[in-house]
Amino acid sequence: MTQHFRAEVLKRVRGTYSNQRLQGLMSYFTVNCNVICGSEYTAETKRAMSQLNEKETPFELIEALLKYIETLEVPGAVLVYLPGWNLIYSMQKHLEMNPHFGGHQYRILPLHSQIPREKQRRVFEPTPEGVTKVILSTNIAETSITINDVVFVVDSCK
Repeated sequence: MTQHFRAEVLKRVRGTYSNQRLQGLMSYFTVNCNVICGSEYTAETKRAMSQLNEKETPFELIEALLKYIETLEVPGAVLVYLPGWNLIYSMQKHLEMNPHFGGHQYRILPLHSQIPREKQRRVFEPTPEGVTKVILSTNIAETSITINDVVFVVDSCK
């Protein structure tokens, strides 16, 4: 499967199409793709997806995914991709304020170039048994580092 992102596509087609045609392409990319679901999904899933705005990162959805992952009882870390430092920081605070995630059962760790190296290194440290490490990072971590104990990835990036 090949993924193409809006900026890449527009960069490639610029100069190939007229401005009018580019405007049409731009409108294609501004459609909320969450309302476009295949026939393999139930009506309930389609309705739920249509209510999400793909330009926003719903913290509650990430929370629900983390709780679901917890029910699978698979030991290991969870890597959550977020679009930038502001959302990483906000998500960290959001989870730490939540009684479920803010206790001793979870270790919430940000990973970004704006934090000191000593704190960045914490993502590589093992956690005690029964503690789930949740790493909040941009998707640059996908190609630049390997965190051995990651078993789940939640990609919220656009």
